[in-house]
Amino acid sequence: MNEMKERVERKLESLGNSFVKMPRKVLLMSFSLQKKDRLYARIFMALVSMCYFKDGMVKLGKYFYTCHRGEYLGNYRELADRTDVSFGSVGHYLKALSDDCLIEYEAIAGGTRIKVCNYDFFSGYLTENTVDNGNDISAAQAMAAAEQTMGGRSKQFTPKGKGGEA
Repeated sequence: MNEMKERVERKLESLGNSFVKMPRKVLLMSFSLQKKDRLYARIFMALVSMCYFKDGMVKLGKYFYTCHRGEYLGNYRELADRTDVSFGSVGHYLKALSDDCLIEYEAIAGGTRIKVCNYDFFSGYLTENTVDNGNDISAAQAMAAAEQTMGGRSKQFTPKGKGGEA
């Protein structure tokens, strides 16, 4: 039994200590045959991964900003370089993510402030019941609400071709 536990611990060590929840739709989009879907998913997954997990100060160019949990402060060039999305397309995908209520963003001196909506749900930060408008909700219910915003599992894709790809 100890040998099994050691093997599991070694595997977890190689994966790191933190995980994020990702909507199934975004994961499926990352493998889509449509390049625009893959790039949309890549930008979103990068933002969730690169967000700050706690409040702090960030220097962007020559300016200092307070960055809150779930925010990313950077510029289009850095985002383009990290995701292999063309510099000119980054703004297009940020607008699409904003239109889908997955992010909020604003221009600031030296770059852009991007807030991932429902970051605490994606990061697994909320694991116990949380009060929202006077109602108790679980993290699972909150994740389901976020998934519903994206169309829900049953509404995510309409099979178009061989294998049901979108």
